[in-house]
Amino acid sequence: MSKKRAQKGKNNLVIKSSRKSNRTKKRTKYKKNNPKQIEQNSQTEVKKIEKQNIATPIKQEQNQSTQPTLTNKIISYYSKSVLNDFETYSSSLFEKLLKKELDKDNLAQINEKILDNFCLTKEMRKFAFKYLWEILDQYKIPIKFYFKSVLVFDSFLINYSKINNEDKKICSALFKSKHNNEFSITKLALYTLCCFYIINQIYNTRNFELKCLVNWNNKEEMTYEELNDLVYDIVEVINCEFDILGIYDFINIFIFDLNKRVKIISDENEFIKCYNKNINYLAMKIVQDISLCDISPSIQAFAVIMFSIEYSKFLTQKHFKNEKINFLVDNWIKNLRNILISYRDEDINRIIHWLNNYINKY
Repeated sequence: MSKKRAQKGKNNLVIKSSRKSNRTKKRTKYKKNNPKQIEQNSQTEVKKIEKQNIATPIKQEQNQSTQPTLTNKIISYYSKSVLNDFETYSSSLFEKLLKKELDKDNLAQINEKILDNFCLTKEMRKFAFKYLWEILDQYKIPIKFYFKSVLVFDSFLINYSKINNEDKKICSALFKSKHNNEFSITKLALYTLCCFYIINQIYNTRNFELKCLVNWNNKEEMTYEELNDLVYDIVEVINCEFDILGIYDFINIFIFDLNKRVKIISDENEFIKCYNKNINYLAMKIVQDISLCDISPSIQAFAVIMFSIEYSKFLTQKHFKNEKINFLVDNWIKNLRNILISYRDEDINRIIHWLNNYINKY
């Protein structure tokens, strides 16, 4: 890979820290947070909604007093405003994302052929993403940065392969060890962490210096200058396009909207916590499997939402007895089906089938 540090001013992306590096911090053992296994015949396959009734606004109980108190007025106003969140802020953003999704250049839909140009396999890609989450989880980095880093990871490989006309000799050199000219897992890990470093710099989360990666795992694969070169090459190859559209963009909207609606009519915190935890976890698993990357992010998110809702009901069935939530969620999903532009039953079924197999396996 060509070096362009002198022309680009290589130190511009490095933020100097006033604090000591975290590289000496003890690493805690990563515990895989798998959902509980359920029986193969459990009711996790989401059924199509056959109800014809359209959801009606939930009426607030009237205060017995003819003169509502100020507190009741505030609660009533708040409830109405939150119910309109999706129709105002979230709805507008959702429409923009759907329009953006129509242009495939805004996506990072990688495939095994592209991986093969770099002598990578789907298992190696999955390993890189699991390793990334292990590091981010250790330092309590928000999950958003995981999803954004994954998109940079795939986008660079896609663009770099195109720039070099899919020349396997050039592409494969990216991950070859300087010691024996063979594939280096350490260089793959460093590349993955460099993708996170870029996202970290863009969104200004906890300070992270590139120098922390020098002599990573005592392998001496890359110097600080080489890491800096790699960072600038990634930025150049993806054309500074950091806002790549992915599953998290849609999930973030769906979680926000559904949480607000459910909290207004119920205090079923057990269900909400379980739902939020499951959707983020299962979304991570979806992006790790390259076989599902051909499905658009909005459909990926929608399928994960549908499955997570039913799975969370199953896990919290001892606590979950609120029929209002069932009615609200069913109609919420039905309305969302009608909004999605590229909705296809076969794509939804593929993801739900994959999630069913994953839950039953682990």
